[in-house]
Amino acid sequence: MRNYLAPLVFAVVLSSAGAANASIKVSAFQEMDGSPKTKPYADVYIEAYMQALTIANAALLAQGKAALYCPPGALALDGANARSLVTSALRNGRATPADDIGIVVIAELQRAFPCP
Repeated sequence: MRNYLAPLVFAVVLSSAGAANASIKVSAFQEMDGSPKTKPYADVYIEAYMQALTIANAALLAQGKAALYCPPGALALDGANARSLVTSALRNGRATPADDIGIVVIAELQRAFPCP
């Protein structure tokens, strides 16, 4: 039964951000990512976020609309890429711990992979 408690708590924390805003602040993600108990949930969160962005990008292109970002060729982006982008943004002053991690990831993807 104990194995079900952590995911439930994680889901409650994410849902507490509000239905219209399922993203979390960079600082909350860093805290979750820095704890051995919650790091697996941080991994799932950031990986799922990148998958959602990849699907949204592909859907926009399939509809003949402008992409959110334009990675080269068959570059497969994942949670590790998102972590790296957020870390770089923090280090270079483009983001703060108070920023929404979703907005930071999208902005950094657009900066790193601008569309022509």
